[in-house]
Amino acid sequence: MLKNKSNKNTGFAWSESCNVGEPALDLQRRKLLSALAELHAQIGEDGSIRNARVEQLLYFLQGYSKLHFETETQYLRKIDFPELESHLSELKQLGDDLDHLYASAILGSLDPVRLEAFTHRWATGHLLEADLRYKSFIPPANPT
Repeated sequence: MLKNKSNKNTGFAWSESCNVGEPALDLQRRKLLSALAELHAQIGEDGSIRNARVEQLLYFLQGYSKLHFETETQYLRKIDFPELESHLSELKQLGDDLDHLYASAILGSLDPVRLEAFTHRWATGHLLEADLRYKSFIPPANPT
């Protein structure tokens, strides 16, 4: 699954089409995507991992994802998002997987293939796909 350097960070670029329309969530999501891109970049072409930085990034993601997941959950409840339970299940799985990866990094047994799959799943499968499912439920911003 390891990619060659020319397309290593495919799927980690932010554009305005990635916005869901709620500024606080979009800012958090952009920050998460940036950290995931940096984490993904720590995987060498040969499958090696720059472990010291990986540990720092995983630690950051653990804390920041809790803030984001809480903010997002509150907002999705507020807008009565019909796929809330499915979304919450996905957030729990991401959090659990992140905890396992961090523990593996601390123990020096982090699998680069698992790390790469996780970064892609969170970036492209969640931030740039699953999150966009609630975009149409967000009311338009009030002009000031």
